[in-house]
Amino acid sequence: MRIAPRFHVFWLVVLLGLAGSLHAQTTKQNSEVPAQAPTPIAAPAAPLRIVGVEPAKAQLNNEILVRVEGLSSQILKDSFDPSKYVLFINSQKFPSITGRLTADKGSLAFRIKRGGSADELEAWNRLLAGTFAAERPVTLTIGTSEKSQLELGGTLTQPIFTLQIFSPQSLTIAGLGLALSLIAFWLLAIQSDVIRDTGPPFPPKGKRRPYSLSKLQMAVWFFVVLASFIFIYIITGDAYSISDQALALIGIGSGTALGAAAIDANKRGTNASDLSTLEPQQATLAAELGEAKTELATLANPATPADQERARTLRVAIAEKTAQEVALQKQIDALKTQTANPTSEGFVTDILTDANGISFHRFQMLAWTAVLVSIFLNGVFRSLTMPPLNPTLLALMGISAGTYLGFKIPEKQT
Repeated sequence: MRIAPRFHVFWLVVLLGLAGSLHAQTTKQNSEVPAQAPTPIAAPAAPLRIVGVEPAKAQLNNEILVRVEGLSSQILKDSFDPSKYVLFINSQKFPSITGRLTADKGSLAFRIKRGGSADELEAWNRLLAGTFAAERPVTLTIGTSEKSQLELGGTLTQPIFTLQIFSPQSLTIAGLGLALSLIAFWLLAIQSDVIRDTGPPFPPKGKRRPYSLSKLQMAVWFFVVLASFIFIYIITGDAYSISDQALALIGIGSGTALGAAAIDANKRGTNASDLSTLEPQQATLAAELGEAKTELATLANPATPADQERARTLRVAIAEKTAQEVALQKQIDALKTQTANPTSEGFVTDILTDANGISFHRFQMLAWTAVLVSIFLNGVFRSLTMPPLNPTLLALMGISAGTYLGFKIPEKQT
């Protein structure tokens, strides 16, 4: 069957209409979708630069503000952490002093405090030690633990900060207190037996016992360690600065004084016991000698050979007993000299002499004590720590003390 031409025309018109409708809808949808704007690219943050420190002077445990250029743009970064920034003083990094962002977000706050690791404490001691000046100009910058210090901005020059090491008022008060304590102690030493020999018998009325070298050494180390502790505490605030070597020096001084007191007590006991034995012997010998002399006097003119022999025997016995009496008296006098405490002959004479006069072992002990005191105080001043003395020096101090004690032991009298 043949299809009419009009039928073909109809379907052609329908297809063209559908195509036009689809094109119109697609154009309309595309026109309704908004044009997507390009993603903006953030400008790189400006480099951080230090432009000022406030205040220009501060002391330990105070807070300072470091004004930083470019900090506000740096804060926009999600990774910004102010605690990653640490303080640099004289180009020395102090990792325990970390930053804190201020309210205006234009500065980082740092609290200047002494602490951290052993290396950091040693760096603090080097920074604060070696001067009696209350203030010290220092260079002060900040940086991260991974990077070096930040650059300085504007016309800022170094040094830019003054560190107040200690309060002059505190050091003055402590120095005056220590000086008054020393004066009071010396007056007490003059008027009492605090650093003098002790024990019976008592010296004559109005006289004082001699000064004791061992007690003087003990007092010296007590005041040296006390002064060092106060000095370190005023500057650093460290209440645990007493070292093992300081305790060893105090122990040597105390042990020497204790040993000397024990030797003196033992010497007095031994000598008293010997005297209690020798004095009766002396009395018996004196009585026998008196009887022999009396009998010899009755035989002044012996008439018989027997009387002559008896007189000769008595003369020999009297000579022997006289010699024994002289020797016995020497022993008793020596024991009494060792037992009796002599009176003071002056500070220097007392500490350098014993019963036999000026003694080298006493001079040696005094000299090495002076040397170690100088080394100890110099170490405290230069490092703000009680210095770890060489074991050889401590051994030398111990040998001097042992020699002093050894010479105090009395020899047996024969």
